[in-house]
Amino acid sequence: MTVMINTDDTTRQMPFYVNHYLCPPTMAAPDFFARASESGFRGVGLTQSVLQSQPHDELKETLQRFGLGISSLNSCGFFLQKGEPAIAQDELNMWFLRQAAAFGLPTLNVIVGGSSTMPLKQAREKVTLQLQHLAHTAADMGVNLMLEPLHHLNVRSKSCLNSLSQLAPIFDQIPGLTLNADLFHLWWDPDLERLLSGNFLPVGLLQICDVAMTPAQPLPRRVPLDEGHIPWRQYVRTLQQSFPDTPIELELFADQLPGRDLNELLTKSTSALLSINGETNDYCPN
Repeated sequence: MTVMINTDDTTRQMPFYVNHYLCPPTMAAPDFFARASESGFRGVGLTQSVLQSQPHDELKETLQRFGLGISSLNSCGFFLQKGEPAIAQDELNMWFLRQAAAFGLPTLNVIVGGSSTMPLKQAREKVTLQLQHLAHTAADMGVNLMLEPLHHLNVRSKSCLNSLSQLAPIFDQIPGLTLNADLFHLWWDPDLERLLSGNFLPVGLLQICDVAMTPAQPLPRRVPLDEGHIPWRQYVRTLQQSFPDTPIELELFADQLPGRDLNELLTKSTSALLSINGETNDYCPN
């Protein structure tokens, strides 16, 4: 059952957002929005699946009903495909641009893609050119792009742009480009603290989670806040001082957390987020 809230009650909202990727596959989008709102989140990050689940006007009205803003649209790009998949991706990228323009959003998240066969230097040159082309089209529609680098483990599959130092020349070439700094992908980067301190690239979004690694599972895993090993609170505080208007979005994936209850995850996340500034969990109803 969908729960209605008073959209004028902004005092109960935290300055944080939560991505729709956390929504269980069996849960309707309005029910997820209701739970996010009840937990005190200011808004949501939207995914392709939720954008396609309702007509634009209906989805916009649903978000307004729950008093939720939008922190991100996820994700376009993936420039290194060939043949019919490349044509389909070009059409999808234009669809994402139209969605961003229709919602009045200033930015659209981009993941550039990877290739299992193309030399990395060639792949990076190609995605840079494609990104420039897409940015020009986006600017004509009143939308800027937000570039998300991914961890090196994804270099051949999802993104051949992996470190902050790789991105500086690209930002010099594309006006209005901002960065989506996802802690899962950048926790290791030596330039992360410089970035969050406001001394490197413009940050359009900070996506937060915790990152866990153990001897039994040595590869990094995206986990709920305070279930891993990175100083995520420090990163959030630093960004809030340097980029006070930049949205901060909790990004967890339901399919990576099998057996975990959504309400438990939202409650736990809310408590962790409020502890950043020593607040108590007054946002969640009894």
